[in-house]
Amino acid sequence: MSAQKETLNSVRNQAEVIAAKPATAFDLCYLTGDTTFSTPVTNMATCDADPRLAKHASPRQVAGGSLVENILKCQLKPLDSAEYAPVVFMPAQWARLKAAFPGGVCDWSLPGIGQQPAVSPLDFAEGPGGVPLPPAPVPER
Repeated sequence: MSAQKETLNSVRNQAEVIAAKPATAFDLCYLTGDTTFSTPVTNMATCDADPRLAKHASPRQVAGGSLVENILKCQLKPLDSAEYAPVVFMPAQWARLKAAFPGGVCDWSLPGIGQQPAVSPLDFAEGPGGVPLPPAPVPER
């Protein structure tokens, strides 16, 4: 069997991966008060309630970017005070903001500069860059 066919045959679907998970594999956390890391906690609600373990957004997400984080360099748009409502800026604050972002701010509704659609899946057997895999094999009937 060729390496490519062997790879295609070894791909598992989500249900198979879940079914194959060892019983000893499970999610856990150590609460921030447990400085010795001696008490694993498996109740995710308890883990989520620990303020130091809370999930945080990236700077791009805080600025309005998507969770997928697929825009590395954004297209800019002019500052618009209406987008910050109900916040009302004093003239000095608005001038400072415009000075900090003279070219504008990210327009997250547009694709990133130079962003291209993903080509996937790729085969890297021949080295860096990869080449698209051929279509999946069709079963013979």
